[in-house]
Amino acid sequence: VTKDKHGNMTKSPDRTILTPKESETVLQKIIKVLEETFSWVSNLKDYLNKKVKSIRK
Repeated sequence: VTKDKHGNMTKSPDRTILTPKESETVLQKIIKVLEETFSWVSNLKDYLNKKVKSIRK
């Protein structure tokens, strides 16, 4: 039951609206693909740092 500022009352059934889950933007998808594709780059950095340290010893 609801009442407006003029005192009018009304009854209505409860309603539920489901909205779809927010999807990724195109930019987010591109960044995700790039991160997955070039994830080996961070491993390469670690590998090279270890090599440099072993050469300096």
